Amino acid sequence: MKNQSIGDTEIKRQEEEVNGAFSKQSGIFDSLEVDNELVLLIRNNIRQHVLNYTAPSQTMLELNCGTGLDAVFFVNQGLFVHATDNAEGMLNQLQQKVINDKLEDRLTFQKCSFNELEQLEQKRYGHVFSNFGGLNCSPDLKKVIKSLDNLLEVDGMAHLVIMPRFCVWEMLFAVKGLFKLAFRRFSLNGSKSQVEGLSFTTYYYSPRYVQKAFGNNYETRSIKAMGCFIPPTYMDQMPQKRPSFFKKLISLDAKYAHKWPFYNLGDHFVISIQKKR
Repeated sequence: MKNQSIGDTEIKRQEEEVNGAFSKQSGIFDSLEVDNELVLLIRNNIRQHVLNYTAPSQTMLELNCGTGLDAVFFVNQGLFVHATDNAEGMLNQLQQKVINDKLEDRLTFQKCSFNELEQLEQKRYGHVFSNFGGLNCSPDLKKVIKSLDNLLEVDGMAHLVIMPRFCVWEMLFAVKGLFKLAFRRFSLNGSKSQVEGLSFTTYYYSPRYVQKAFGNNYETRSIKAMGCFIPPTYMDQMPQKRPSFFKKLISLDAKYAHKWPFYNLGDHFVISIQKKR
């Protein structure tokens, strides 16, 4: 994928659109998760994947933290989390969680775009985490990734959940004649997404793109598809309608989703990559 020449004005416009869309959704965001078995399953798989590399009392910086569902989870696993997001509505929901659960000593938060991570306090973290394709809102992911180097400790790890440029489930839309939807990820200029009736651009990145952006001072520890065999979260009726078939997909996912070429084919992939000594 070629890097696009993106000006500061375009980046700011994109940030405002994303901020507006997700702030508008923030009040119902958590309830959308509770009602979707696939979201719960995939989020749990991602969390367990990250926990393979963490230990209690380590520090984590979370990007695009949303309402803090993952931040609260990792705090409850013993980590210290600094959560960031650029959508005021999402951070308002997170603030209520921090107050209600009395998490002030372990969970801090800050309004900050992943395009402006230099605004953060100059400290280093054991882990950087970004979930469910939040970084796909960036028109220049390489720039974001480069800024992580100053935020990671030596031996620190980044765990990024990103939507790739090819999704086997979306290709099935071509069978129904929905070619624009089936091939939307292949556009170098991104494709339009909508949340709560507000649109913004989504950009897609391959695992290889992410690895190259980190450079030679980083070692890939694992890549795993999320939504390759297990269907994407918008196919939320499948577990109820076809339970036996769904169980077979879960079994296939456990066996193959972390292997090439399958980790390239999902709705998302999670890459864990470590800073070398």
